[in-house]
Amino acid sequence: MCEHTAADRLIALKERYPYQFGGKHIGLHVPPGWMQIFEGLCADVDAALGDDKYGFHWSQLKEKWGSARFYFELANDKPGLRLDVVSEAGVLSLCKTARGEAEGVALSSTLQALVSAAEQQTRTACYACGAAGELDPSPGWVVTLCPDHMRTKHDDAEAFTRDQVVRSGQAPDWTSW
Repeated sequence: MCEHTAADRLIALKERYPYQFGGKHIGLHVPPGWMQIFEGLCADVDAALGDDKYGFHWSQLKEKWGSARFYFELANDKPGLRLDVVSEAGVLSLCKTARGEAEGVALSSTLQALVSAAEQQTRTACYACGAAGELDPSPGWVVTLCPDHMRTKHDDAEAFTRDQVVRSGQAPDWTSW
């Protein structure tokens, strides 16, 4: 059986849910290990939106502080606030949704709950393969990895990073590292 790259799977999602990828974005990157979680999130969002899918799209998909960040825009919705606090104990993410019309706020809150649940799943899923993982405590790129990929990264971080770019078929944004 042929293994599809994360990029191939993202293309398939764009074909299945074109409205979710139709708006402006500043980057759409989902690593191989988290693609199944994101695929489930897209299906959950589709179901939550029902027949009125107008105005929803992903504005950014990325990895940050070892877990996924899935940002979306919704027509007539005011943006919320997200704050990540990083310490030796781990990462604490605080989200505050904006206030607006009751119907729009309810939908936005529902969607944000789905997104938060998916992001939470990525905190314990290996970036590379999706197996059970934990935050790599070594300096540098903060990422969640299974024991096998953590060993690989520790043995040769440069080769590990190169391999992840090739496997994903996407160029992740690691410019800050």
